[in-house]
Amino acid sequence: MEKSKTIILVIDDTTEFKTHRALSRVKEKYEQVEFFESAKEGVSFLKQNLEKRIIVVLDYQLSNQEKGNKVLHEIKHDISHLVPVIFWTANRIEEIVEIIEDKVFAIVPKSATIFLLVDKIIEAENELKHSLEGALEEWILLQEESKLDIPYMITANGQEYSLKDILSHIRLDSPIGKSLEKDLMMLTIDLLLRQKEKLND
Repeated sequence: MEKSKTIILVIDDTTEFKTHRALSRVKEKYEQVEFFESAKEGVSFLKQNLEKRIIVVLDYQLSNQEKGNKVLHEIKHDISHLVPVIFWTANRIEEIVEIIEDKVFAIVPKSATIFLLVDKIIEAENELKHSLEGALEEWILLQEESKLDIPYMITANGQEYSLKDILSHIRLDSPIGKSLEKDLMMLTIDLLLRQKEKLND
């Protein structure tokens, strides 16, 4: 069975997490699983790879009394609200739910069956695939690697955007991203109304 190319980014400050049985199951299904004991390094990796599809598995109780909800807030507000974050924790779920202010995709106890974490990751991946940026990413993956960084779209004022730029801006939910997202939606609707299936029809 071919492994998924979605990147699973695991942030957990305990050394045992790398050999956890649940993560062994994740590695069986996903081509790239990145591990970071430091939240700062994990967040930095995410920032540098916004053009890729990433799901974050985040430990709730981090070192120095830092809680995962602080990292969740940074991801959702400073990086991209579109990145799914799954809390993977030894804490009681009731304790976590009470103080979460930002949308977390799921909370998975470390004591749960080894299949539950994989199930939640697959759910998050399926949700991404059905979103606009997910559809755009699927299309981008079909393009030749050499074409991803060259200018693909030029605005009326002469600003150039590559395919990677477009996807990153949409995920960042930047003003440019919102404008591009609206334009892509309008183009899609126009093609459907004119019963056209390809951009070059």
